[in-house]
Amino acid sequence: MTGPQRRRLTGRIQVGLPPDEAFRLFTPRGERDWVDGWQPRFPAPAPDDTEPGTVFETNAHGQTTIWLVLGRERGKRISYARVTPGDQAGTVIGAISASTPAMRASDEHVALMRDEIGAATRALSEEDIVRFGREYDPQTYHTDAEAARHTPFGGLIASGWQTCGVTMRLMCDGYLLETSCVGSPGLEELRWLKPVRPGDALRLKTTVLESSPSGKQANRGTVLFLWETLNQNGELVLSMRGRQMFLRRVPA
Repeated sequence: MTGPQRRRLTGRIQVGLPPDEAFRLFTPRGERDWVDGWQPRFPAPAPDDTEPGTVFETNAHGQTTIWLVLGRERGKRISYARVTPGDQAGTVIGAISASTPAMRASDEHVALMRDEIGAATRALSEEDIVRFGREYDPQTYHTDAEAARHTPFGGLIASGWQTCGVTMRLMCDGYLLETSCVGSPGLEELRWLKPVRPGDALRLKTTVLESSPSGKQANRGTVLFLWETLNQNGELVLSMRGRQMFLRRVPA
């Protein structure tokens, strides 16, 4: 594993709410309305949970995260620092921006940015690559380091499908297990851009391209993502574009 890495996750979602109501969705107590299992705990009374300096905790999958409200501009912006001891730390920013002329006047955009230090990476050893190759993709350049030297790759490389598997694990470690995801209809695009070699440490950059409610099930929606996997040098080795389906809270 490599040392701490920095990544930035950005996304934009559309909600048909006035700015003040959209802002509330990203306050400590407001997130309970749409994030499954979100139960903030305040060590001290917090009548105004957006007051800068407010501290609270959340728990997910046995890990406690400590949050600090850094700043707020009501109806426009709120920012947090967050620390999950022994795992990751960073900042979260929620900002409300005005709707564009092409949208209904009642629609607002909520732009989210998460910047984390110490985010997960996955390193692949020669043994990891050969083991996967022998089991699932037994082409010479995935299974035999000596023979691989005489191929166009000039040495052992990981199967692209192994890189996909690592990307999936990084996705789970980064955000997926904390959401209400109920599956995916599949990928729209998959590209392998650079060989992954023994010792490479991979990290994931995730970008939300669009989101939309289901036209058939009111309690579901889909999000279109761009996933980009990079090595320790910041070089892009894989990109995927696809959708994931999430449960939505439907107002009573």
